[in-house]
Amino acid sequence: MSNQSLSLILIVLVLFSGLFSAIETAYSSASRIRLKAMDDPRAEGVLDVLEDFERFISTVLVGNNIAVSYTHLTL
Repeated sequence: MSNQSLSLILIVLVLFSGLFSAIETAYSSASRIRLKAMDDPRAEGVLDVLEDFERFISTVLVGNNIAVSYTHLTL
């Protein structure tokens, strides 16, 4: 592969890792009390995800680990 292709793949993988980390932080710090007080269907969706937080966080961490592992493989 050319250097440009590897650079693009590396950038995309780092962005995926950042996305997974941001999602983890956002959902971990979400206030359930504030979300319940909101009259927004998106807040209800977040509460649905937070009901099974262990499964959610496991999925996010696996996704982040895959992105980081592939990032290291491209280096």
